[in-house]
Order: sequence, then structure tokens, then C-alpha cells
Amino acid sequence: MEHYFFAYCPLTYDGDFYPEAPPGCGLTPLIPASPGLLLCICHVLDQLQLDSEFESVRPYLVGERLHRLLQSALRWPPALALARLRSAEWEEEQLGLDPFEERITHLLQQCLERQNRMPAQLLPARANLADLNRGEYYWVLQGTPESKWVRFVSADFRLCEGPPDLFSWPAPLKASPKTPAARLEGMPPQAPNTPGNAVK
Repeated sequence: MEHYFFAYCPLTYDGDFYPEAPPGCGLTPLIPASPGLLLCICHVLDQLQLDSEFESVRPYLVGERLHRLLQSALRWPPALALARLRSAEWEEEQLGLDPFEERITHLLQQCLERQNRMPAQLLPARANLADLNRGEYYWVLQGTPESKWVRFVSADFRLCEGPPDLFSWPAPLKASPKTPAARLEGMPPQAPNTPGNAVK
């Protein structure tokens, strides 16, 4: 088993509602699902304990298609943060588990497919705040250094807002008349794609 998996965790009340972790696991809560359940990333802390009680966890695992999309979203966290934000629009509908999974699967796939339309870049934080650690890189969306506010994805996949000076922005690229085609820094010039020099 991987060091984490995705499951619907029952909510427990102890002065406040919180998700109950599967045996031997810690949690990153993601999205409220059907009443009394919360979609979570379950981080395996004690594999032996989890294995010994896994049959009680199995009914709460997400479906295979949603699992693949969540895995994909971990590779591009803005998709997960956007899906989390937009899913709040139908929290009050009290969906059953199957309709919820169908809807969140469609929404997450949509967010992943539209990632090329989203202006996003990884920037280092300049401050230590509740949702930022100085020197760590975060996905920053929908903003520039001149914006009043920018949106960024927190470590727990929430979409947060703050002033742009929370981040270090790269200097604007200067075009050089001697360099007609831009290339990645540190990469050698691209040779012509001829039969003797094919792209590998």
C-alpha cells in the first residue's frame, strides 16, 4: 500500500466536529462529502495497525477513477484547491455518497483539464504566517506584483488570499535582439531537427 490513500472519514463530535482517522493514520481533510463524512488524505503512520483493521476501512475508500484524479491533483495542487472551493457551492444539497463522488470526480477532472488556462507560478514566501513558511514555494494564482491581492494554495490545499508582497517575484524577462528564440536557462541551444539529429 502507498504511504497515503484517499477515504471518506466519519465525523466525530467532541465540542466540535472533526474527522475520525482510520487506524494507524493521520489526516489532511479535503472536502465535506455526504452528511457525516469528509473526504481526506489518509497518511499511513503505522502500517501494521492499519493492515490489522483494514477491512473496517475498505467501505470508505474512494472509487478508482476519483483516486486517480486525486493523485493527479496532488501533482498540480491548484486543481485540488479550486475543486475544494467550488464544491462548497453544493454543500447544502446534502448529497448521498454516490452522487457526491460522481460530482466531485467531474469537477476535479474539469479543474485538471483547464489548468493550461490558469495563470499560475511557484513563488517563494517572504514571511512566516499561518498559511506560509518563509522560503518555501507556493502556487500563486490570478495575480501580479502590481495586484492588490493574489490567491495562493496553502500546504493543506486551500485557496487563500493575500497581498503580493508576501512572495518574491521574478524580475521581468528582457528580450535580447541577439536572441531570437527564448530557451530554458541552463539548456544547450537546440540543434536543427534533421534526420541525423532527431528529437529523442
